[in-house]
Amino acid sequence: MSAPWLWILFPGMVALLLIFGRWSTRRAASVGALVALGLALLAWAFPIDQVISGPGHLTWRLRPSWEVLGRAFVLTNADRGWLILAYLSLALWLAGAVVARMHPTTAGLALGVTALGVGALAVRPVVYAALLLELAALGTLPILSPPHRPSRRGVLRWLTFQTLALPALLLAGWLLTMSPQEPAPSYLQPLALLLGLGFALMLSLFPFHSALSLLSEETSPYALTFLVVMSTGLVGVWGLGLLRAYPALQSLPETPTGLRAAGVVLWFLAGILAPFQRHAGRVLGYAALTEVGALLAGLGASTGLSAELVLPLWAVRTLGLWLWGASLAALEVRTGHLAYRHLWGTARRFPILAFGVIIGTMTLAGMPWLMGFPTRIPLWADLARQSPWAVTGALLGSGGLLAAALRLTGVLFTAGTEPAPWGVEERGNEIALVLGGSLAIVILGMFPRLWLPWLVALARSL
Repeated sequence: MSAPWLWILFPGMVALLLIFGRWSTRRAASVGALVALGLALLAWAFPIDQVISGPGHLTWRLRPSWEVLGRAFVLTNADRGWLILAYLSLALWLAGAVVARMHPTTAGLALGVTALGVGALAVRPVVYAALLLELAALGTLPILSPPHRPSRRGVLRWLTFQTLALPALLLAGWLLTMSPQEPAPSYLQPLALLLGLGFALMLSLFPFHSALSLLSEETSPYALTFLVVMSTGLVGVWGLGLLRAYPALQSLPETPTGLRAAGVVLWFLAGILAPFQRHAGRVLGYAALTEVGALLAGLGASTGLSAELVLPLWAVRTLGLWLWGASLAALEVRTGHLAYRHLWGTARRFPILAFGVIIGTMTLAGMPWLMGFPTRIPLWADLARQSPWAVTGALLGSGGLLAAALRLTGVLFTAGTEPAPWGVEERGNEIALVLGGSLAIVILGMFPRLWLPWLVALARSL
């Protein structure tokens, strides 16, 4: 069996069955989550391109490559780490789809988008990765704008930016495949500019951040978390793979400096603007932008540290946004809107959901004793070694997001003109999701040795 068949073709086929079958949201999400969890466990248990002994004299080997129309998809043993992380993140996200009241086709679409993202990371030559990432972006559209939510400006602008990124990335990929063994800096500099433009459009970097901020108000908060965790996460891992595959590109002084500068600027601007929003979805959107900024700052870290910073950030982003997005989406179902004027005193009726929103917000802000704090410390330390301005901008961005969390707490717990009596009106699955997720965030934050050494070792094996 070929490894790309298992982690690209098989989830793609299951995704088609979930999209075109008559499934309820609960059943589709359950099947999708089980498939994603199974793929993550297989990536953990079985090495690639090594003989595996089974019962009796049975042996088999997962071949690393799969050729299609003259193009190859290659997954090596070093890729197992991000395969585990990608499919574990997908399984967790699908587990909350019922609480967030997502459309029944969402599970199949999410599984298909993840399979396309994995395909983009595995395809050779690298020029074809841009085409697969564009297909993944198209597959995300029905998640952001399901049948009961018509497309609005944010979705159209986001798709426009993704499409505009395609020619820049295609040209950059072609130049990479045609580059000599030791290209001159004069050859690499325009290549780096093309890649920078493509990544800026795909990741909604400044000045293209308006797409993500519009989406945060127009689409479901839970759909937005998928976009940030999976789409931007896979694009970030692809960028990390490019830097490792082409050391000459990483050796350019402009590459790490540009990544750090773009990341810190986005982190600072999004964090500073977050406390001034009057819509809980927009706060989530600006928090997502700070996470993209932290991702870029991690990619531009000191040589040898990038993967060790990026993978823990992915884990925190997954759990924090999952809890925040699911709780906020459940509140939106109850209130019909996420503007602050509709959320005054909501915690009196739905205290568990309000608690989930606050814990998720403070996790991404890097609040001490929560899971986000131990992953921010090495990133802040690396930025401090590079420039005092960089670490100051990052700290101000995190502080702004913390201020937004405190303001949102005040909105949720402050009684309105006609305060409702205190009560717990959440359903059982909502209570289990929020309490389980919050407990996990607190335990992993207070005892980082339970998970950080494993992720660092995983990053070093990539």
